[in-house]
Amino acid sequence: MTRSAICEAVEALGEVDIAASEINLAKLEGRPKVKRVVDTEKMIWDHDSRLRPRRAKLVPSQDKTAVQKQNGDQSESDKDDIEHDNTALTFPPIPTSTIPATSLLSLGHDPKQEPFIPFQTPSPSILLKEQIPLYLLPRTLYVHDPFCLLHARERRFHDTLWTSRPDIVRTYNLHISESVRSQAEEARRKAEELEEFKARTLILLRYERTKEQIKNHEPIIEVPLPPFSRRMTRLEESYLYLSPAAKVGKGHHSLVYRGEWVLPLDLFTKERTCQFCLKESAKKEIQRLKDTGRWDKMLRAASWGPNGFTGRLPTQVELDAVNDPTNLARDGEDIEREITCIVPSHVAPSEILELLDEVNIWDTLMKNRSVNAMQVQLAGDMLDDAESDVAIMRINPPLSRESQNS
Repeated sequence: MTRSAICEAVEALGEVDIAASEINLAKLEGRPKVKRVVDTEKMIWDHDSRLRPRRAKLVPSQDKTAVQKQNGDQSESDKDDIEHDNTALTFPPIPTSTIPATSLLSLGHDPKQEPFIPFQTPSPSILLKEQIPLYLLPRTLYVHDPFCLLHARERRFHDTLWTSRPDIVRTYNLHISESVRSQAEEARRKAEELEEFKARTLILLRYERTKEQIKNHEPIIEVPLPPFSRRMTRLEESYLYLSPAAKVGKGHHSLVYRGEWVLPLDLFTKERTCQFCLKESAKKEIQRLKDTGRWDKMLRAASWGPNGFTGRLPTQVELDAVNDPTNLARDGEDIEREITCIVPSHVAPSEILELLDEVNIWDTLMKNRSVNAMQVQLAGDMLDDAESDVAIMRINPPLSRESQNS
């Protein structure tokens, strides 16, 4: 606990006369911040890039006898243990999932993972090193424990296959104290408010002109990004798998196992817009505008011709008549504000969104909701006076965000 946090506790108790000098020093200390041990999203990207070449080499169907030889046959002690357990235990039916088949949590989402056998993926699972917010903890946890490891009795399971036993599914519902529940609900409310705020904000990329574009007297091009998709703020259920194959060790009164916890990727990853797709889509849209003759109309409205600026600044009405509307209802969303990012053409959209988070742009806008337009210089040199007369042409290429989930 940091000194500033201790100071708050001391002041709450009214013991401000004790260690006054230390309290004064603590007041000068900033609020404690959570420092991430690792970027889980980056780990997922790296894990997926390593896994894709291996997936291509996998055989669609494996010989069952070969798999048994690879994992080993059951020992006599294992068979006896199974018979003993079957006489004492009942196997509850697997609960019907409320998650649609298209969900990442659904075992049918990825055909390559059917049937799902934990601890036997081609690449080791990602080790979770990041704290999950309280409001995103699953309300229901289904624990798959066919070997009854939850009883914490040491058993002799060495090479037993996961499919050799009937699955035992135990259901656990989340129960937290009233004070913690209120904190979690408040955090969820703030998260939902932020997601709604982002979903109604249009990000515009205003690309700085290259030397060739300046030489050809081309105006500045502005491209809107697809609207934000609301990230999840509630997780109804998840699955935990326990297997003796993942035993870590034991103590005097404990047994330690690794568990495979199936969580949706949306919990850790953000949707990304492909940089190559954005450029290609913009090129195709410009070519379409040229083919239809609209590009020439946009240039004339911008008071630009073959020899450059004609000497008359266009009015906003003239530009709006040929440009696409400013406040777009994209994908059924009403856009309430715009953030114009002046960037070089080589900067990826994902980098731009990360920079917006780093400069706390969302906190600034949410505190000043009356501001419906903001311009941000994220990279490159500031526009010089010569470009102040350059008209801005907005194009809307057909583009959608690509999620890490796909």
